[in-house]
Amino acid sequence: MSKKILSGVLAIAMLATMGSLCAVGASAEENDIKGGEITYRISKSWKYEDAKYYIHIWDGRENGKGLYKWQTKNELMTISEDGETATYNIPAGDWNLLILSESRGMQTFDTVFNQNCIGDTFTTISDGTHAPVDSHKDEYIIKWDNNPDCGTRKVITALGSVTGTTLLPGESNQSIYDDFCKKYDINNKADGETIFNWNDDGAIETGMTWDEIKAQLAKELGVTETPTEAPTEAPTEAPTENPTLEPTNAPTEKPTEKSNNSSNGTVNTSDSSALATLSAVLISALGVTAISKKRKTNI
Repeated sequence: MSKKILSGVLAIAMLATMGSLCAVGASAEENDIKGGEITYRISKSWKYEDAKYYIHIWDGRENGKGLYKWQTKNELMTISEDGETATYNIPAGDWNLLILSESRGMQTFDTVFNQNCIGDTFTTISDGTHAPVDSHKDEYIIKWDNNPDCGTRKVITALGSVTGTTLLPGESNQSIYDDFCKKYDINNKADGETIFNWNDDGAIETGMTWDEIKAQLAKELGVTETPTEAPTEAPTEAPTENPTLEPTNAPTEKPTEKSNNSSNGTVNTSDSSALATLSAVLISALGVTAISKKRKTNI
């Protein structure tokens, strides 16, 4: 009976495990691109003679990988005969970000996309927002016909302004805020050199201190503010004296021990009691013997 119960439990556990693996597989597939074509409806500001258009694709998650190198032959779009559209065939893979660029140097923001965007058409517009890294440069944004949720990636620029609308899977307002603080903290250094010092650039451009911009962003994004930590400095002076390794004075006398051994002149009271008892017994025995002999003589 117990063997049957154990077999049933094992079977249920195996089914549950298989179900979990299937669920994980389905979840992963939702973020994968199965491959297919996208179409760019060329905007008037991007139209000119001998124009070339490129699609750059990569995985924006941690340690993300790119598909092809920037503006190489593999990224080149195919322009229609009438010059109104350009198409690009996206290979299958775990891609989630793309940039449209053209041969004169214009480009779009990092744009979030997924499998739903395959087969869709987009165009480029400018809303006057600044690029995430170079805050003095304006960039265009991609607008999909049928996927408004696949917009510009939401980030915080180097000058502390929030731009973009769409977070990658796994990202949150808190995570992009923490990333900003990590990148641009005034105490953030590598190999002894400051990576970016807000006081040199950000404060001059915005008129705000590092603590002020952090507080403003935390409020705007509704997140927990990250405290600014001062760099830790090592002590400047070594201890003046070495610790004492051995005691300076040994004990002068050994502890006194008591002993009940008779050889040192001390009498054991229990031994004295035993001798007294034995003596009394012998005396009594001698007395009885004497009385017995006397009775025999009288008879």
